[in-house]
Amino acid sequence: MPLAARYLAVVLLSLSLGLHWTVVQSVAWAGMLVTRAHADSLSTAIRTTFDGQHPCTLCKAVAAGKAAEKQAPASQFVPKLDLCNATATEISIRAPVAAPSLRAEPIVVSRLPDSPLPPPPCC
Repeated sequence: MPLAARYLAVVLLSLSLGLHWTVVQSVAWAGMLVTRAHADSLSTAIRTTFDGQHPCTLCKAVAAGKAAEKQAPASQFVPKLDLCNATATEISIRAPVAAPSLRAEPIVVSRLPDSPLPPPPCC
C-alpha cells in the first residue's frame, strides 16, 4: 500500500472517530495556556484554562460542533425493501426439471513405455 494511501486512511479514520475535535480542543487549550501564562502565574493559567469556567471562542466553537454532531441523525431514512410479496394469494411450487445427463467420454490412458525414449538427434 503506498504511503499516501496509508496517510489518507489514517486521516479518514480519525475524522470518522471524531478525533478532529480533540485536535482542535488541544490547540485551543495550548493557546489559552500560553496567553494566560503571560498575564498571570503559570498555576493560575493552568487552573483557569482547564476549569471549564473560562472558555475561549475556539472552545465554544468545539462545544457547538460536538453538540451539532450529536443532534444530527446518524443516517438518513432508508426505505425497507419488500422482498416478499405479501399481497400474493397463492403460491405455486413446481418440481425441478431434470437436468440432461452429463456423460463424459471415457478417458483413454495409454501406457507409457517401460524404458525412457531415446534423446533427439544432435546437429
